[in-house]
Amino acid sequence: MKTAISLFIILSLFGCSTSKEKKITLKKAELYYGHGTENLISKNYSEALEFLIKANELDPSNSKIINNMAMAYYFKKQKKTAIKLLQKSIKLDPKNSDAKNNLASIYVDINKLPEARALYEEVKEDLIYPHQYRTFYNLAVIAEKEKRLNLMISYLEKSVKEREDYCPSHIKLGRFYLSQKKYSKAIKSFRQGSNGLCYKYPNSTYYLGYTWEQISENQKAVNKYMELISSFPKSKFTKMAKIRLQKLTKDDPILDLRLKKHDTPQRTELESIDF
Repeated sequence: MKTAISLFIILSLFGCSTSKEKKITLKKAELYYGHGTENLISKNYSEALEFLIKANELDPSNSKIINNMAMAYYFKKQKKTAIKLLQKSIKLDPKNSDAKNNLASIYVDINKLPEARALYEEVKEDLIYPHQYRTFYNLAVIAEKEKRLNLMISYLEKSVKEREDYCPSHIKLGRFYLSQKKYSKAIKSFRQGSNGLCYKYPNSTYYLGYTWEQISENQKAVNKYMELISSFPKSKFTKMAKIRLQKLTKDDPILDLRLKKHDTPQRTELESIDF
């Protein structure tokens, strides 16, 4: 009887020790995962991959770790590896909508549109997923590629309904309306695409100026171009804005006088707008 009790105590102690070691291992994995994710967000992809591989070694069945590791491989131009890892992530956790969204985005990138759409449709059914605005935006991208423009508009409207300050959806809507010469709608979209958190998107400010120019509101166009040049001096859109300013001021002495106070490039050929 004493032997049985002693054996039970030993097994219990062993079980406690094993459980404690597992907790320590998982804690280390969590720390590596955190460092890896921070580097992934900061676009330090080599460092991100190093930390996430270590996290995966300690916790090989963690779907979230595998998802982020897959994206590190993707940004390191290893698409095949990324796809395999994302498929594994989804297999481990069929409810991982982030992994589904990421895999679908890669499928769009390699033109596997039906596979991408199927995954996005699955994500749409996840009622607690907080990033459905991205799902609708991505479905809009697929619809645009398929030339289904009415469907594209519908998805973009759903996207901004889910999140009013989702800048890419406003910008894509604005560019569509601009291409269709629906200028009032384009102006509304570009305004929303440059307000609040969207201030960091220079393309929205540029296209707003360009839209004002199309309806001969030249002073408003100049104001937007000047705002862009001041806020985003290194952006490619700043170069384009300076060229548009040269065109506007060529035959307008009043505008030209104002702009002489600012540095502008030498006159060059106008760049075309890719809608």
